[in-house]
Amino acid sequence: MTIGGQVLMTAPDDRQAIASESPRYLAWMNPWRFVAMVSVVWIHTPRSPGLVNATDWARFAVPFFTASAVYLAMDAARRNPLRPWRTYVVSRAMRLYVPFLAWSAIYLAAQVVRDAILPGGERDRTITDLLVWGSAYHLWYIPFVALVTAMGYGLARWAIQDETFRAHVAWVNALLGCAALLLADRIEATDLRDEIKYAWSALPAAFLTCSLFAAWWLRSRGQPVSRPFARLGTLSAACGIAWLHLAGRNSAVETLAGLALLVAALGPSFPSWLAGWRGVTSLSFGVYLSHLLFIKTAQSVIDKTGCDVSVGQDLAVYLLAVGGSLALTGILMRVRGTRWLIA
Repeated sequence: MTIGGQVLMTAPDDRQAIASESPRYLAWMNPWRFVAMVSVVWIHTPRSPGLVNATDWARFAVPFFTASAVYLAMDAARRNPLRPWRTYVVSRAMRLYVPFLAWSAIYLAAQVVRDAILPGGERDRTITDLLVWGSAYHLWYIPFVALVTAMGYGLARWAIQDETFRAHVAWVNALLGCAALLLADRIEATDLRDEIKYAWSALPAAFLTCSLFAAWWLRSRGQPVSRPFARLGTLSAACGIAWLHLAGRNSAVETLAGLALLVAALGPSFPSWLAGWRGVTSLSFGVYLSHLLFIKTAQSVIDKTGCDVSVGQDLAVYLLAVGGSLALTGILMRVRGTRWLIA
């Protein structure tokens, strides 16, 4: 059914047709995810006076991951609006929360071993945090992304069936995203636990992606953005990253840079010379989950030796974390029994 040139996916036949649509391969999504992932590793690495304040440029990464995850969840609802929301939520819980619990146990065990061999190191988390925040300070993101993708899937599923509701999704989420940005500095100044502050800083990207999907991407029926528009997204993200590097942290710039990079990730296929990197760039989730094992272990060894923290040590730890987590993720991916930990 069409009105004014727009396809309204309200009839059962329309929904059944979309339900059989195959997912479109987003050629640029994994490469940009990999860039964002190595940026996250950098955020967690520096301790030397020369580099400890050199992480602001990488703050686009979490908004980008949030925006891309919400987009993919909403696009899944667009492609298969007949799939119940409850089924999707159970699937996400199995794919995200179960590995979250497993990695919490892994980090807790690594913490116990590290404290036994190298006593005096910083403790990441207590066992009481295991079920909610995780036993390492970066694991908060896994339950968070499970929640926001469940929200996005539900909103997209309802928006597909009702064009009036679609408009409400667009403007309400735009308002929520702007409100979250305006309150970001106040939330940061409170005594709330760090994980809540981290989640709040990522919320604007989730809300604004819901708004953009309802207002724009849902009408495009999953078509890639044009090459010039994708390049504009890349340029805008680069300008935002440069701004953060020169001027320091800014919640709005971080969020907009992440959203701009999402636009770039929705572009048409990339040059053939990049095709050989697909295997590496698909390992981002495993790198995120495992990289802190290498950072914490290496830093504990450095502290135990009594060496002063230096720029060279930070760079060495960073390269070890990226290389080690890539290798570990590759091994886990190849073994059928462990693939669920990072897939």
